[in-house]
Amino acid sequence: STDGTVNVGFRRDRLTPDGTWKVRKTPAGILYFAPAPTQLMGRLYREESKDPEAVFYMQVRPAKKSPVLLEFPVRGLRAALAEHLWTACKLDIYFGDPK
Repeated sequence: STDGTVNVGFRRDRLTPDGTWKVRKTPAGILYFAPAPTQLMGRLYREESKDPEAVFYMQVRPAKKSPVLLEFPVRGLRAALAEHLWTACKLDIYFGDPK
């Protein structure tokens, strides 16, 4: 099992706690669900605006194991959202015009 501890940030050396994430074990592995996904999406979206080369770091701590650091480049996030999810998820309510 896992304890749901997740730290996030845009620098490896500056990760901050991001609440207790919902954790679900599946046959394929472990899934983590952000406690406030819209806030997290906003952070990713803003960071790509500031720096297209930004990387989102997420450190998860499975129970009784060492932490695992995951890296996600944010390049292309804005374009992918605008093309595939903006209208379907009504993201204009939270973030305005996708451009």
